[in-house]
Amino acid sequence: MAASSVPGVVSVSGIPDGNASNAAAGGAPGNEGAGDCIYIDFDILGDDQTDSKELLEALKEQLTRPDAPIHNGMFGIFADKAQLEDLPAGSSKTPVVEPQGGDNENVGGESSSAEQLAVERHLAAIELSDAKAEIEELKKQLSDSVSAHQSSLSQLSDARNQLDETMSQVAKLEGQVNSLKSQNKGLTTDLSNAKDMWMKESTRASKLQDELNTRDDQIAEDSRRLAEMAATNEALRRENAQLKKLFEGSEQEVAARAKAADNNFGRMNESYFGDARVPPTSSRTPAAMASSLEDMVAPQTDGFIRPLTTATTASAPLGTTGSPMKTTNLGSAGVSGGALLPHNVGTPATVERFRALIGAQEGVLYEDEILQIGVQSSYTCGMGEGQVSIYFGNKSSGALDGFTVELISGDDITLTPTEAVPTAIRAKQQIRLTVKAVCTKPTQQIPMMSMRFLLFDNTPRTLSLRLPILLSKFMAPVDIPNAGDFFSMWRHHIYHLSEQSAVVSITTSYDCRDSLLALARSATLGGVLKLHSQLDANPNNLVLCGKFPADSPEGIQCFTLPNATVLVRIEVGTGPQHAGKARVAVRSSEPLVALAVRDDLLLAFAELPVDEEPHDPNFAA
Repeated sequence: MAASSVPGVVSVSGIPDGNASNAAAGGAPGNEGAGDCIYIDFDILGDDQTDSKELLEALKEQLTRPDAPIHNGMFGIFADKAQLEDLPAGSSKTPVVEPQGGDNENVGGESSSAEQLAVERHLAAIELSDAKAEIEELKKQLSDSVSAHQSSLSQLSDARNQLDETMSQVAKLEGQVNSLKSQNKGLTTDLSNAKDMWMKESTRASKLQDELNTRDDQIAEDSRRLAEMAATNEALRRENAQLKKLFEGSEQEVAARAKAADNNFGRMNESYFGDARVPPTSSRTPAAMASSLEDMVAPQTDGFIRPLTTATTASAPLGTTGSPMKTTNLGSAGVSGGALLPHNVGTPATVERFRALIGAQEGVLYEDEILQIGVQSSYTCGMGEGQVSIYFGNKSSGALDGFTVELISGDDITLTPTEAVPTAIRAKQQIRLTVKAVCTKPTQQIPMMSMRFLLFDNTPRTLSLRLPILLSKFMAPVDIPNAGDFFSMWRHHIYHLSEQSAVVSITTSYDCRDSLLALARSATLGGVLKLHSQLDANPNNLVLCGKFPADSPEGIQCFTLPNATVLVRIEVGTGPQHAGKARVAVRSSEPLVALAVRDDLLLAFAELPVDEEPHDPNFAA
């Protein structure tokens, strides 16, 4: 099947100068005189699948697109500025159709041969130009390669020099390594020898340690025996000193010592528990003195007998009548170890609560499964006056009917209720009774309170308690600047003759027995006695000072009560024989004040007598 053909002409403008003559020689159909273009005429032959016109349109499209494949390669130089045109109408060139079987050797004639020759020459010139450019590029690359090769040779030479130096250093290091190996071998030998010597010395040291432990055990045993001997010697020395004290001097000599106030309390190593304690002077005769060592630990009143309270005032807010206050005469009754204590406060729980309220302004005084009694007090007004609020709380689920309160006190401390209490306390209810307390004269007595009520099952009950209203509550602390002033008063015959003392066992409550600080805190009685830590040279002694009564907040002194300065010295026993004991000595310008303060101190930190079932009708539960 014959293929169809479409004639066309390609014109290329902007030919390089070297090819201008060739281009002019070629000419173009219809315009052979042009010298700046090349005209190429060609035929597009189609086939059975593609039409020649479609190929012509595709060629036109590729020439218009710079990114088309026709612009690549050698022909791309001409295709960039080529234009595709149809064959001019006046051209003598006609499309060439390949004959089916004839000879076309002379088709085109000499003109076609000349044009082909011009094109070949032009292409050869372009190839030569490209070859020259490539040669120049290759020369440049060769020059760069030579330079790089020379640089590599220089670096190689430097590397060879460095390698030679490194090899030289390696040789030196090998020599040093060999030397170190030799030294290491010598050190290994020395270490082995040292280890052998250490093992021998360790064995010897172990033997020495065993000997040392044996010697330590012997020393510890000797020390223990020495301590036992020292304790025995100390006990014998003290017993000898006490025996000497019992029988030394006559009544005139004792009176003379009292007049001279030769009391050396406060000097180093001077203590009741030591060997140099000066015996207390008094108006008693030697016959009246204690006849045994046990009697020496009883309190000494120096001839002052505790006055019995005969007048009592009972305050019954609900109209009840008062009963005379029962006063316990301590006399010579002994309590646990021979020490005399002022009051029987009650059961162990009541004792601890009462003890806590001596140094506190508020707290619980009594509590059981039915009733809780709390106390809140204030003595800031001074002048021997104070206010006490007593709270009664019903803990049970039933009411307490017929509730009456009776306040029992002497004429030395008067208790005046400022309000009445209800006759019944409902379940889970709390009521309050406010009382004005006035101290009219020094006393050692402690007021009491008696309550009567019916339980929810109509069972009558009576409860009596001592109130924490003591003489010390109406006192105030006093600051003494130096030891000279303190011992000047302490040795004064008025203070000396009013001394009230007792030797007691220290309570285990609040760590008083184990801690001197806790004991000192309890001894201040809630701050009414000021602790002076630098007045006594013995570190185991406590010195405290106070005054009765306290001044008003404005500093006005009370003139209705005798003003008395109180001096307290507490010697704490040490060692196995006296540990847990203390001697309390109180001196004052008023003997009864000294006695009351001593009793308050014993209530604060001494072991108190307790009763599981109090037999005192005024202290019945």
